[in-house]
Amino acid sequence: METYKIKKVLVPTDFSELSACAFKAAVALCKRQNAKMTLLHVVDSMYYMTAIDANEALYPSVDTIESDYIKSYRLNMEGTVKELSLKHGITIDAIVEMGNPADTICRVASRDNFDLIVMGTHGHPGYENSLWVQMLLVL
Repeated sequence: METYKIKKVLVPTDFSELSACAFKAAVALCKRQNAKMTLLHVVDSMYYMTAIDANEALYPSVDTIESDYIKSYRLNMEGTVKELSLKHGITIDAIVEMGNPADTICRVASRDNFDLIVMGTHGHPGYENSLWVQMLLVL
């Protein structure tokens, strides 16, 4: 019987404590599988869209704001990723994109043919008994 080899692991991060826990789990998995890790940070476009009024010539365009913000995150992540890669002895790279986090994670995972997504999650009060949460607990 042939076993499935995990080669590419996507680790979405929002830099929270839960993301750090998922990162640690992904590092252990990547070491065992000799897999490559990609950290993905999604800048939620809902929080960074601005309304430009009639004086829009006075303000940078939304595209410029998004582009500058993403460039800043990419620069910050490049150094961090190099340090993490050396520290843990695995290949790590990073992607920064703007959009809806859930949609972007799915799109990137599909587009770049990741074998596995490792991410942290937290429960929402009142949803403990929902079918979806129970299914996640089983997985």
